[in-house]
Order: sequence, then C-alpha cells, then structure tokens
Amino acid sequence: MSEAFIFDMDGVLIDSGVWHRAAWQALLVEVGLDPARPDFWRLTIGRPGEEAVPLLLGKTLPDGEARRLAR
Repeated sequence: MSEAFIFDMDGVLIDSGVWHRAAWQALLVEVGLDPARPDFWRLTIGRPGEEAVPLLLGKTLPDGEARRLAR
C-alpha cells in the first residue's frame, strides 16, 4: 500500500494569490481604505495576518483586533 502526502506551499500547485488578494481588498474596503494600494503585496505577502493588518491600516491596533480583522 502506497502512502503519500502532498504539501502545497502557496502557489506551487494552486495559485491562491487571487483569493488572498480579494480577501485583503475586501478588508480595505470594509475599513474605508483604497483597495488598489500600490504597496499592497509588499505589506502582506509572507506575513501572518496579525502582522499585515496594522501595516495595511497604518496604525497600532488593540490586542486581538488585528487577528479579528485578518479572519
């Protein structure tokens, strides 16, 4: 019996960037910011959501707020 595991390191098998971008842009619209920011990918790619949200919003958030918005 053969067993195998397949790991997709974001973009190797499935290009999930389209969905990530749509989710981040929806957050920006929700908080009243421009969803077409030129620095969007630089601020979000490779970062945990809790770290990216304050960078996108340009401000420090109360404990737990960045996590809530990133979901």
